[in-house]
Amino acid sequence: MIEVEQPSAKGSFNQAFYQQERINELILRIDRLNINPLENNITFGLFNYEIILNDLNSLLATVYSKLTPKEREEINQKRIFLAGVFDKYPVYRKKQERVIFYPKIWEAFKSLLFDYRISIELLMDKHELSNPSKADPSRAIVNN
Repeated sequence: MIEVEQPSAKGSFNQAFYQQERINELILRIDRLNINPLENNITFGLFNYEIILNDLNSLLATVYSKLTPKEREEINQKRIFLAGVFDKYPVYRKKQERVIFYPKIWEAFKSLLFDYRISIELLMDKHELSNPSKADPSRAIVNN
């Protein structure tokens, strides 16, 4: 994990610092889980792609207050659509004693999941929540 120097002001709470830490942790976990998204994750009792979707929703919730009403509407449509596809077309189905994998459903879902992630990250960039602006380096948590 990347070590980041915490704010040093005595007794002060730096919301931006902790929000950025949460964003970084979610993105790191999403990236790790993407190494093998079809793996059944024993720790969480879900497949990694399910955790990725949950983490993307958590990432969205973390930045949601910064979005415009139009951006909220557009990203919510994507979120709801993806949830509907996920519920209606599971990648794995149990039939009797077997678990059956559906590769065509997985390929479609993987593409939708990627598009959803890119949409969230573009919104984060637009609102300077992922990378500090070169025009305003004071927004950076860590000075380089």
